[in-house]
Amino acid sequence: MHKLPLAPITARAPALLAALACAAWAYAAPASANDHDLFNEFDLPVLDPATNTYGPDGIEIDFAGNVCPDIPAQYVQDAGIDPFYALELYDISINVPATTAIFNCTFDGSITHAQWLGGTMPVPLPATGWPIPLHTENGQLYLHSGLDEGYATLTGIVPLYKKWLWNQTNPPQSLIIPVTAALAAHLGAEKKDQYAAIFVRTGTQGGKSIDTPPTGTWYLTTYPAGNGRRTKFTLSNNGPEPITLASGGIVTGLTPPTQAQCQQTPDCYQLLLDSLNDQGFPEPGAANSPFTPLKLPSQLSPGQSYTFTAPVP
Repeated sequence: MHKLPLAPITARAPALLAALACAAWAYAAPASANDHDLFNEFDLPVLDPATNTYGPDGIEIDFAGNVCPDIPAQYVQDAGIDPFYALELYDISINVPATTAIFNCTFDGSITHAQWLGGTMPVPLPATGWPIPLHTENGQLYLHSGLDEGYATLTGIVPLYKKWLWNQTNPPQSLIIPVTAALAAHLGAEKKDQYAAIFVRTGTQGGKSIDTPPTGTWYLTTYPAGNGRRTKFTLSNNGPEPITLASGGIVTGLTPPTQAQCQQTPDCYQLLLDSLNDQGFPEPGAANSPFTPLKLPSQLSPGQSYTFTAPVP
């Protein structure tokens, strides 16, 4: 699959992000429809909590209702957003048996289960040889997982939570990772959209434990171009557990590409997903970060939402 080179991020990050957005919209929707929203998250894989053995061999994102028809085929063979494909590449590189990574979406009558499955993830992760850069914090390495039409969406998808899976234990085990959903407060098909990049950190901040190991999520969220008005966005907790919000940031005013531009780059969605990380979008407070910091509540209870007004770009 051909990939466009990504230039190093600089202090002029907003301009670069706009350029990345123009390289990113692979399957352009009609002018009256919203663009797809994306997310990429890092978090820490741990041993099976029941036996303290085995790393996870799956990730599941659960959604309310049947949304499998709304979630397009994912980029399974993309180490930047599928950690089990990254593990497959790593195992091949060290000449050990590799398990083929797969993506599967099922509906049980009430909940959609979107799953990435593969080999047993090593815990802790290897310090060298992993096929992509990983988020590093306090000497620990964190995996990336991402989705096209995931946590941030204007198409009626309601994410509940994320889970690590241990299918090799008897009985199988799972561990919920609470996640927020981010979207524009004003929904509906728009004739002219823009993108906002949003970063939300949960768990810990600056090495100080809050409640869980740190996680961070990058969202690329569609919002209507606003005739000069200040745009509002909403973070929601649709899951069963409270979520601690440690920090956040936003970049607005990113222009989605035209259909003609994306016809020239058939994998440009994948390129943008691959840029939602420390290298492409450094989080607030990091060197060359493009984000304007956000003031967020310390916690979102189950069912709670928080709406904020984005700063003028």
